Amino acid sequence: VLCTCLRIIHVIVRFMDKPVLAALQAVFTLLSDISAAQLGREDILEEVLTIQGSLLATVPDFVKPHFGQLVTFVVQSFEMTHLPCTLDYVTTAVESYGSQQEDSFNHLLAHVSQHMTQYVTNQKRPSECPMVSMC
Repeated sequence: VLCTCLRIIHVIVRFMDKPVLAALQAVFTLLSDISAAQLGREDILEEVLTIQGSLLATVPDFVKPHFGQLVTFVVQSFEMTHLPCTLDYVTTAVESYGSQQEDSFNHLLAHVSQHMTQYVTNQKRPSECPMVSMC
């Protein structure tokens, strides 16, 4: 049921022509609460980050005050789950704020890159993986 509700919220956020601050605040608070309580659920995390990515792309000025906290949460989620949705959010963050961020953001991106490289090459080198040659 929660995933269905989150999908509906995602559609609403995507098609909001004139975002209403009260509605955005309510959605953001709900997502924060769900994120804290449901971190172990991959399906929930994916839906939450999809909505957060839409908010970031649609109303970056609203998200900006919370950006540091969000990116930290996403990086920690990536380190624990290695889900592609976490990297999708990082991609959206770079596209939205990459040119505006300071050294701390660059250090965070370097950390994600290093962790991702270690994760990908943990078992085999990429050249030894048959799936890499298919990309």
